Amino acid sequence: MFPKKFFLVGFEQYPDATRVNRALLQCRPKYQNLAVGDVKKGFILTKLGEVRAKRTESLLSSPKAAFATSKKRDESKRTIDNYKIAEQILKLNIYKKFVSEGPGGIQEIEFYDLIKAGPYTPPDKLKEYYSDLKKIAAEAGDKRLDDFLNALREKFDYLFKGGVA
Repeated sequence: MFPKKFFLVGFEQYPDATRVNRALLQCRPKYQNLAVGDVKKGFILTKLGEVRAKRTESLLSSPKAAFATSKKRDESKRTIDNYKIAEQILKLNIYKKFVSEGPGGIQEIEFYDLIKAGPYTPPDKLKEYYSDLKKIAAEAGDKRLDDFLNALREKFDYLFKGGVA
C-alpha cells in the first residue's frame, strides 16, 4: 500500500511514522509550501499543494499525460506574461470585494489565498510571496493592482511581523 521507503522495517504492511512525518514536514510552508498544519491537528493542502496533487494524479493515471506535461513545462519557461497575470488577479473576487467594500471587507484567509500561503506560513515567506505579486504589478505597470496590494499590505502588516489580529 505504501512505497518501500515508507515501510516499517520488518512490517511491510505498516508505514514508518517517522518517515511519513518527515515527508509531511517537508511539505510545510518553510520548505515546499504544499501543506499547512501539524501532526496533532492534521494537514491541509495549500493552493500550490492542490495544483501539484492534481498534476501528480494525472501523471500517475496516464503515461501519455506525463509526456504532454513535460512539453508544456518547457514551453512555459520561455516567458511569463505579467500583464495576463495582473488581469487575472483583478478578476478575482477578492479584488471585486476590495473595489466595493475597501480593504476593510477583506478577510485574512482571503489574503492568504491571494498570495498562495496559509496561516502557518512564516513571515519571511509571506514577504517573498507578496514581493512576487508586487513585481508582477510593477512589470505589468498596473496601478490598480499596485494600489490593491499596498492596501492589503497595510491592513495585514501584522502577518508580516509574525503577529495575529
